[in-house]
Amino acid sequence: MNRLKCISNIHKVSLLLSLLIVIWLVVFSCDITGLSGKATGEIGSRATSGIPNIDRLTGVNWFGFETGNYVVHGLWARDYKSMLRQMKDLGFNCVRIPWCNEMLNKMPQSIQVNAWGTDPYTNEQGLNVELAGLSSLEVLDKIIEEAGNLGLRIILDNHSRAADGYMQETLWYTNDCSEDRWIADWLDMVERYRDCPQVVAVDINNEPHGGLLGLGMKPPASWGYDVPGYDITDWRKAAIRCAKAILAVNPDIIIVMQGVQEYDVYNYWWGSNHMGLRDHPVTDIPSDHLMLSVHEYGPEVAPQDWFQDPDFPNNLPGVWRQYFWFIYEEQIAGLYIGEMGIKESSAGDPSSIPYKWFTTFLEFAGNKVHWTYWSWNANSGDTGGILKDDWVSVNPVKYNLIKPYLAGATPTPTPTATATSSPTPTPTPTPTPTPIGIDAYSKIEAEAYSAQSGIQTESCSEGTLNVGWIENNDWIRFDAVDFGTGGVTGFQARVASATGGGDIEIRLGSTGGTLLGTCTVTGTGGWQNWVTRTCSVSNTTGTKTLYLVFKGGSEALLNINWFIFTKGITPTPTPTPTSTPTPTPTPSFSPSPSPPPTPTPTSTSVTPCSNPVSASIPFAQDGAGEFCWTFSTAPNYINSWNLAELTINGIDFTNKWAAGSNLPVKINGLYYVHYRGNFQWSHFEAK
Repeated sequence: MNRLKCISNIHKVSLLLSLLIVIWLVVFSCDITGLSGKATGEIGSRATSGIPNIDRLTGVNWFGFETGNYVVHGLWARDYKSMLRQMKDLGFNCVRIPWCNEMLNKMPQSIQVNAWGTDPYTNEQGLNVELAGLSSLEVLDKIIEEAGNLGLRIILDNHSRAADGYMQETLWYTNDCSEDRWIADWLDMVERYRDCPQVVAVDINNEPHGGLLGLGMKPPASWGYDVPGYDITDWRKAAIRCAKAILAVNPDIIIVMQGVQEYDVYNYWWGSNHMGLRDHPVTDIPSDHLMLSVHEYGPEVAPQDWFQDPDFPNNLPGVWRQYFWFIYEEQIAGLYIGEMGIKESSAGDPSSIPYKWFTTFLEFAGNKVHWTYWSWNANSGDTGGILKDDWVSVNPVKYNLIKPYLAGATPTPTPTATATSSPTPTPTPTPTPTPIGIDAYSKIEAEAYSAQSGIQTESCSEGTLNVGWIENNDWIRFDAVDFGTGGVTGFQARVASATGGGDIEIRLGSTGGTLLGTCTVTGTGGWQNWVTRTCSVSNTTGTKTLYLVFKGGSEALLNINWFIFTKGITPTPTPTPTSTPTPTPTPSFSPSPSPPPTPTPTSTSVTPCSNPVSASIPFAQDGAGEFCWTFSTAPNYINSWNLAELTINGIDFTNKWAAGSNLPVKINGLYYVHYRGNFQWSHFEAK
């Protein structure tokens, strides 16, 4: 594997000046070491003893190289340089990039290369033109090079051996990837980027896990010993072997070493239990080259006993000290929170358990240690992303929680983005609500909410996004809506429904707060058949917190694109409901490295697709065209993106992840899959 030449002309000048300074010191000083002083914290700087002396890293995870795409996600909608520029503008200084060993000899999927397209963030013409024809590894080269140009640091994370394999892989080796190959691949990567000072650390294995307690996965990763009956399981010894080999190639790199899930009778998050350090410390790796890492999550990822403690959240610091925080307090090594995250609905709800956990953790650790938020991607099933589903708008409730804990200066304001026509149209991003208030009498995009419960966003036929997948008791909240001196009499909403519709309750203060009015939405004949409904509301004044609360039956109710308050407009009569078919709403695009179960769609009448071809699991299809396949066995999961249509036994699964257990009932013992894609980056997989 060739070495990437990352040193720019600026770096070369800097290195030349440094060399001249060293020569001057040699000539005019008898003791250079006595003049070393404290490291400046610039990229690559490090003390010679103690914990790594590097400026605090506060960044994001940008995943995809570890998936079947073999490339970071989102490049179907954005230019890679624009993505990195936006990270920099938001104040992040580091990017953790997961990768898998399988990706090293692959070509990337789902990159839009378009010389005429315009990036929606920078408004610059040309999308990923430099990536045309490159392998996955060569695309990674380009990302690392541009990160260096922007002053962003990179942490490379070996997330799994096989693509999408991290859930099943408890250890650092598999039947298809031995420990020797795992180390050899790391040595190739470290050698390749040895001249790239922006690559500051390597996370050598993501989330070693498994255990003997309860339903722990087997074989279990252990710390300080091999578990009898499971061959080699001692992650500590393997990590040291790998770290020594890496440091022999690049003595300046920082080793990131995660823990395990289970030690003795104590169970914690995957890779985040460091209690074994007390009995089996890491003494073979210099502490100034070592960061020990944990992944910290709330109950949205998995329920844990400590979230139910009567003393919650005051009990949490004791939990953290037990499992990992002693590393920081005793200065054993650097401490790095490799992953942490929260869903948008919880981030906007201060009464929720996830919100209390997350804000408590940020107050406890956010300004003290290195961290990278999970994730930048819009399509994380665990937590969602910093980016919204349009892959350019920033999620304000999440970003505002972590922003005070960013290292460095206040981020540059985000440029206004405008979507333009391209092979994969990107919705126009909506502006982030600001504390000065939202004008109630100007059109308010529904997806510009401050918080939500139950809903999802999706591409809208009228441009931008709409709020969809609305069911009974779901809601969206808008902070600081300014009604001025009053006079409001009406409420208009742009809505659509393929069912019988439902009611929109317009409330102030809370989901059960003052009711200004109720707007009834009836069926419009389709989820993208938009009409404007007008209804009467009571007058109000001043700046208020607005809730739209949705009420109706047990099925999906309606979609909403935008709304506006009016003065002196007579409401339109509610049309008589008409009988319409009940298709499943078009889902939002959300493939994920760790997705949650998807509810089983219901079906009334199913017509299998025509001329089906028999296929077997695992299966994948990319590109434009229309196909029909049958499968006799259920996959573990299905996933798709950038498709015009994907149905299974007549049920819509377009651009959606779903567990195999949630697929509809077989027809004549078969699953009939109808695929229709318009782009070369359209994709479906069943594994």
